[in-house]
Amino acid sequence: MNSMDAKEFIVSRITDQAALENVDLSEVERKMLYFSERHPSLPDISQVATEFDQNYNMFEYEAKIVGLVRNAFRRDKKVSPEKMEKWVAARRALRWEDHYIKVMVGHALKYEHRTRDFLIYLGVAGAVILLIILKIILSPGR
Repeated sequence: MNSMDAKEFIVSRITDQAALENVDLSEVERKMLYFSERHPSLPDISQVATEFDQNYNMFEYEAKIVGLVRNAFRRDKKVSPEKMEKWVAARRALRWEDHYIKVMVGHALKYEHRTRDFLIYLGVAGAVILLIILKIILSPGR
């Protein structure tokens, strides 16, 4: 998957989620999902960016998109292993490039694996404690 395919997939998930939640997503807001200063984007992206800067609140926009991404990701996670593979591929395709959508997806999915990470830390701590106890019990001076 290349970066444009990745953006197309993520934008489709965002717009589908917006429709499901009855969240208004204007044409300018939708086109801003393709914004990148360095990589291929829409032909009229500079005019879109200018209009966005003049007429939209970036913080409100990002909060709206982050919520839609989070909800779309969670919905896809529950119902579609194929879409989850596409999420992974899309994030991988955008990993080394500078895209506005990548920032918002990163914020949305930042804590998605919180429980898994906590259990890993808990397992490592338990193993370290067990090794210390075994070392004390098996030490020759005892």
